[in-house]
Order: sequence, then structure tokens, then C-alpha cells
Amino acid sequence: MIEYYLLPLLLVLLNACKSTHETKTNPYYTKIKIDTLLHDKISVRALLVDQHKIWYAGNGNKFGFLTLEKDAQSYQTTIQNNNLKLEFRSIAQTNNSVFILTVANPALLYRIDKKTLQTELVYQEQHEKVFYDAMLFMNEKEGIAIGDPTENCPSIIKTADGGNTWTKLPCSTLPQFATGESFFAASNTNITYKEGKLFMVSGGKSANCYVSDNKGFS
Repeated sequence: MIEYYLLPLLLVLLNACKSTHETKTNPYYTKIKIDTLLHDKISVRALLVDQHKIWYAGNGNKFGFLTLEKDAQSYQTTIQNNNLKLEFRSIAQTNNSVFILTVANPALLYRIDKKTLQTELVYQEQHEKVFYDAMLFMNEKEGIAIGDPTENCPSIIKTADGGNTWTKLPCSTLPQFATGESFFAASNTNITYKEGKLFMVSGGKSANCYVSDNKGFS
């Protein structure tokens, strides 16, 4: 008769375990839904969020945006410049414009009007070592882009008029880089501006964190 008593007890225990497992939640995990927004042969390493739009720029001279609004149209086009093969890895924005910057020689910085989608070349630099890696705007007027050394210091260009004109800072105001030290084209993640301080992180044979309290002038 023992087995007849054990069977109901076992069923009760199993049901209790099942009920406890179903109601238990883990505060460190959440469920997300993943949708495919773009089908294209493109390498995207420049990405930013602008309200309901995701702006991107990549290789193959391409840039555009994906919209998250229902029934709204996404957009993609290419920039042509003397048959150059352009690859964008830096992106930044103001309220009215998006800025995308190429890697390698020549460095080409374009401004895109968010409303008209017209593009304008606002900065260019030619040097066998030129390679810009990251860019951001600290406010609506002041922006900065950083790149690998063409001399013995980091390459830094700045704007103070909302991106209309850009100027390269002289090495006399900047720290010297060690041999083999450079920035990474890390999708703008090695530069940030917070509470009045600009932070830039280098790597390679020497890795350092540089901090500026005057928006990169020194």
C-alpha cells in the first residue's frame, strides 16, 4: 500500500515546483523583440538616434536613415566624389544637420540637412597618414573630431559655428603621442563630453585617457 500513498505525494510536489518556477522572475533579465530594419550589403560603423530616425553611414559611399514610425519612408543614397571609394565611420548631429566623416586619405567631412537631405562638403584634408576616428557635438555650435597622428600629436579638428567651417588644432596645444599610439575607429565610443569635460581614449602600443576642460583646445 505504500506506493499508493507516495504517488499522490509526488504529484503534489511536482505541481508545487512547477508553480513556483512559473511565478518566479529574474530582475536582471528582460525580453526584447528584434526586427530586421535593413537588408543591404553594407558595413555600418557610424550610427546615431534622432527621435524616430536611426541615421547611419558606412562603406560604399552610403548613408541614410531608418524610420521607426509606422508607414514612414526610410532613405538611403550615395555620395559621389571623383570616383573615390568612401567609407564613413564617424557621425554626429545638431538639431538641423547630420555630419559624417570618412576614414583614410582624403578625409572628407559632409554636412547633411535633415529636412532637405542635401549634402555639403565642409572640410577636407589630404595626408598619407590622415585617419579620423570619432566625432561629436558638445552643443549646437561647437563640434570636434579626433583622428590618428599625422605628426607627433593627435589630429583634432573643431567647429564653433555649427559645422559650417572646421579648423585643425596645432600640435603646440596638444599632448604628444607615443610611437604606435593612435585612436580606434570604434563607432564614436572613444570620445565623450560630460559635465564640461571632454574625454578621449587612445590605444595601440600606448593607451591613455586624455581629459580637456576647455573643449579640446588643450
